[in-house]
Order: sequence, then C-alpha cells, then structure tokens
Amino acid sequence: MASDFKLFKKKDDKKNNGQNFSLSDKSKFAIVESYKAARTNIMFSLSAKEKKCFAVTSYSKGEGKSTVSANLAISFSKMEKRVLLIDCDLRRPNVHNIFKLDNKKGLTNVIGKMIEIDEAVKHDVLPNLDILPAGTVAPNPSRAYVQYQISGTL
Repeated sequence: MASDFKLFKKKDDKKNNGQNFSLSDKSKFAIVESYKAARTNIMFSLSAKEKKCFAVTSYSKGEGKSTVSANLAISFSKMEKRVLLIDCDLRRPNVHNIFKLDNKKGLTNVIGKMIEIDEAVKHDVLPNLDILPAGTVAPNPSRAYVQYQISGTL
C-alpha cells in the first residue's frame, strides 16, 4: 500500500539525522501539502500547453531530485492518474533504490537497443505507478542521450 512506502534521504544528511521521508497518509501535514501544491502547479502548467510530461532537474548532485521525483510520482498516482517515473540519471541513478527495485534492465538498455521498453518498465510498483529505472550505469551518458534523441524516440 502506498501509505507504507518510505522514501530515502542520504544517511549522512545532517539536517534530517538520516531519517526516511515518506509521502503517505501519516506524513507531516506541511510536507504532504507542499507536494500537493507542487502537483497542482505542475498540472496547471502542463494543461496550459496540453503536455503530459515534465522533468525534475537541478544544478548539482545531492539536491533531492530523486526524492522529489518519487514523491511527485506517488502524489500523481494517488489521484488515480497513470504515472511512469523514468530515472534519467545515468551517472548516479537512485530511483531504483528508493523503490527497492532491480536496476539491471532500464533506460540505458532501451537506449542501447538491447531490450524493448516494455521489458524494462516495472509495472504497478504502487497502484497507478510504473517505473523505468536507469539501468546499467552508462560509460558515457551524454553520448547515449544524443544517440537516442537522434532516433526520435525520447
């Protein structure tokens, strides 16, 4: 059940004393409301452009991209929207750790045309939530993205 799902922060994070964060019915009200507000803002922005896709990114590592992405994915899935969370961090993938998934097959394997996307997607990790892990760490992630974009699939 989604309410039992824990999301991770780094253990060496001094601000939260290594505690886990979760977006569940038992979460702190302010945290849950913040993600709901973010979800509403994202939905409003996407509907204005008739889009269904967005990215969470930042300047450097360790800023919480995976945690925010995972919590937003859970938040959208709780609205009974079908969600596909794609871990595009090919250097330091973490989404598979958050959801305790195998990372042997994922985006890098799809990009490299070793497998079809359906083989890599983890279906119904939570109700309405599918996940495409990053897959095997790529030796040159930027080159992999460029080659994949040229094919027109991304």
